[in-house]
Amino acid sequence: MRVLAFTLFLMLSVVCAPALGQSELQENQKAVFVFDIRMDMIRDCELGKSLKLEEKMNAMHAQGGEDGPNPAKLVRIFGALSAPEDMASAMTIQMGELPMEFFVRMKFKDAESAKKLMAEAENDNSGTVEKDGKTFYKAPQKSGMPDSVLMHAIDETTIEMGTEAYVFMNNMAPFTDNLKAAWGKAPNEAIRMAMDLEGAKGLISEAVAMGKQQGGNPMVGVYLDLLDNMKDLRISLDFAGKNLLTLNATGVNEEDAEELKSGLDSLLGLAKEGGKAALPQLRQMDPGAADVVGEILNSLNAKGSGTDVTVAIPKPDGFDKAIESAMAQLAPFLGGGGPGLETPPLPPPGGGR
Repeated sequence: MRVLAFTLFLMLSVVCAPALGQSELQENQKAVFVFDIRMDMIRDCELGKSLKLEEKMNAMHAQGGEDGPNPAKLVRIFGALSAPEDMASAMTIQMGELPMEFFVRMKFKDAESAKKLMAEAENDNSGTVEKDGKTFYKAPQKSGMPDSVLMHAIDETTIEMGTEAYVFMNNMAPFTDNLKAAWGKAPNEAIRMAMDLEGAKGLISEAVAMGKQQGGNPMVGVYLDLLDNMKDLRISLDFAGKNLLTLNATGVNEEDAEELKSGLDSLLGLAKEGGKAALPQLRQMDPGAADVVGEILNSLNAKGSGTDVTVAIPKPDGFDKAIESAMAQLAPFLGGGGPGLETPPLPPPGGGR
C-alpha cells in the first residue's frame, strides 16, 4: 500500500452510508462530522464538462506517477469522524497519534480501479487482520499512522479505510443522535457535510477560547461566540443546482437562533461591503463576471424560522460562463489550457517571441 493512498484517505476523513453499529460504541467514539463528495456530479455537470475536469484529473493523476486513487475514476467519497476530547488530544495528531475514530469509503467507476488500490495495500502494509472471513490491511509503518487504521474492500468497486472501532462493525451508522438528525436534513447535492456541534462542544469551546486570545479584534470573539448558539451545522455546494451554496444551522432554541441570524447578517454585511468595493475594478476587467459577483453579494442574507437559520446563495445567470472565462484567463498561470485554449509556449532563450 502506498503512503500517498493512505494519506489521501486520512486527509479526506471527512457511497452509501456505512453500516456501523452504534450499540458497541462509547458516546465519545460516535461520529460528530460527516461528509459526502459526489465526484460524478462534479465532473458530469455542464460546468464540469465545459472545464474538461475528467481530462484534467486523468492528466494530474498521470503526472503524479499514478500512485493512489485516480480522481477521474471516483464516483463518491463518503466518511465521518469523531472529535478529539479536547485541544490537547487534538494536538497529538502532530506526533502521529490518532485521538479520534474515522472511516472513509471510496466508490469507483469500475472494479479495475478499486482492484489497483487494493493491490497497493496488499503489497505495502504493516500486517493484516482476519475477521469474519475478510482481510484487513494495516497502514504501512512509514505512513506514520497507528496500527488501528485498516483498509479493506467492501465490494468490487468500494474501498474503505478507517479505525477498528468503525470498520469492524456492521450495518448502522456510527453517528451521534444529533448528527443523524442533521444529516437527514442535508440536501442531496454534489458536496455536503454536517456537524454535531453539541457532540463536539468541549473541543469547540476550547478552540473558541484560543481563537479569542489570538484574534486581537474584539469582534472576532463576538462572532466566534455564535458557535454556542448552534446545535448543528450543515453546508452543501452544487454547481448544477438551484443554489451554489447553502448553509443551514439549528439553534439551541428560538432565542439563540434569532441571535445567530442577527450575527450572521452582520458578518455577511461586512462581506457585502468589502465585495462591492471591489466591483468597479472587476467590472473594468470582466463586466459579465462583475454582474455574477454582484448577484451573489446581493443574496448574502440570513433567514430564520423557529430554530432553523439559513443562508442560501442562488446560482446567478451567467455563472458558468463567468467561471469558464476566469479559468481561461488563469490557464497560462496554472500550467494548462482552458476550454478550447492551449497554454502559450515559453519564449525561446534570449527573450525572443
